[in-house]
Amino acid sequence: MRRRDARPWGAVVQAGDGTLRPLRDFPAPYRPDGLVEWGSVTKAVTAAAVGAAVAKGLVQLDDDVSRVVPRLTAARFSVGEVLEHRAGLLRMAHPLRATVQRDPYADVVGRRLDPDVVAPVLRRGEVLYSNLGYAVLGEVLDTVTGDWWAWSTSRVLDPAGVSTATLRPLPPERVLPRRRDGTEAAPWTIGAGAYAAAGGVWSTFADLTRFLAASVRAPTTPRGWQRGRGADLVNGATRHSRACALRPHGSTDVVVAHGLRTGAALDRWTIELTRALVDPSDRERGG
Repeated sequence: MRRRDARPWGAVVQAGDGTLRPLRDFPAPYRPDGLVEWGSVTKAVTAAAVGAAVAKGLVQLDDDVSRVVPRLTAARFSVGEVLEHRAGLLRMAHPLRATVQRDPYADVVGRRLDPDVVAPVLRRGEVLYSNLGYAVLGEVLDTVTGDWWAWSTSRVLDPAGVSTATLRPLPPERVLPRRRDGTEAAPWTIGAGAYAAAGGVWSTFADLTRFLAASVRAPTTPRGWQRGRGADLVNGATRHSRACALRPHGSTDVVVAHGLRTGAALDRWTIELTRALVDPSDRERGG
């Protein structure tokens, strides 16, 4: 696999015994205290937070969302269906606008979801990956716990040893690519509005890895992850950043990668790194 230094990225393997081993060093602008975007890896936090609320009896997976959040009158699907992307909701509330806006989340900064957009477009049970659905789960958690982010922090992130997670990092803290004129590229504003629970978390890379390692302590596929052939996967992409993690089935090790402007290539590189760990003869790194 060719190394793409023009698109900075790095990766580690977090072993089940707590050992952390670099697989590829992180170049600038990465730095140990810099905060990286999680993108849709945030959904794994939200899913775990829903699980914690279920365990406390605050909500049930078969509860109808419109009953839990009465203002969402058209949300006639269950909490569990939303978790599994089977509620029939669109990926975004305004998919056409999302393709042309530089920041598809700008119009919901500081706002709650419009109840009119929280309505299924497919039959219940059909799978359609949905950021909108996880925005709905954020509001479910707001309703049953008082504050989805405070609940997620205390019940999911703190127990995992994560201390730097935030939804609104200060500009000097952020790890982002630079424009040709040397200024920092602008990130999406997903953490500042209704879609925060779908993709708004930032933290140091070390804390991202801590959360993911804590998520795979049990042998089952964690909530918010996808079960693939040979491994469990969670990933996330924003305007400039991408994160990807793989846990081979039957293992407590997790490979975690993060990149800037890599696109979907980061997922492919993460898969190659994981294959090399599982079967060293399959190693194709170098060059």
